[in-house]
Amino acid sequence: MIEKHFNNGYREEGNIKIPILPVASELPTFGQFRYWYAKELDLRQSITAREGKRGFVLRHRAVLGNSTRMAIGPGSIYRIDATIADVYLVSSFDRSMIIGRPVIYMVIDVFSRMITGLYIGLEGPSWIGAMMALANATMDKVAFCAEFGIEISGQEWPCHYLPETILADRGELEGVNTDNLVDSLNIAVANTPPYRGHRQFLQ
Repeated sequence: MIEKHFNNGYREEGNIKIPILPVASELPTFGQFRYWYAKELDLRQSITAREGKRGFVLRHRAVLGNSTRMAIGPGSIYRIDATIADVYLVSSFDRSMIIGRPVIYMVIDVFSRMITGLYIGLEGPSWIGAMMALANATMDKVAFCAEFGIEISGQEWPCHYLPETILADRGELEGVNTDNLVDSLNIAVANTPPYRGHRQFLQ
């Protein structure tokens, strides 16, 4: 690049043009090059051109806040989400038969980070799975743990209430069923924009 843009002309040796460069003190240094490159570079435009607007917003945008700031206290907002476990379950009758990968639903209180409900099933992410997890969030956890032979006190897991708002990622909590949930239980439902499930994240 220096030979192309900072030469004082060319000299010919045979049929080859060789650039004539000024003395080193008159040439830009690599540090100067980096300074002006960083000064003139529009990083947002460069990344958007390479990955598209959606890719920039999803992976490179400035993070100005998180869902915690929306919660005014415990029980204000519950976040609900599902993930497919990275394990395969086998039949209890025939261990050579794979019955599928379980779907794990978690309901988390955004303010306190406490797990308030959970559900594990074999059906894919669905309205039923989400409602089973929400039902577990309202269940007395002493009785719930007792079903599995675990003894706890009510103070160890004091979560058996409905929230004011449920935060989801436009998966199961959309449509007519969600409208019925809002009307019957007087709960607000907030969904993140399309392809923006990361807006649920907790720090």
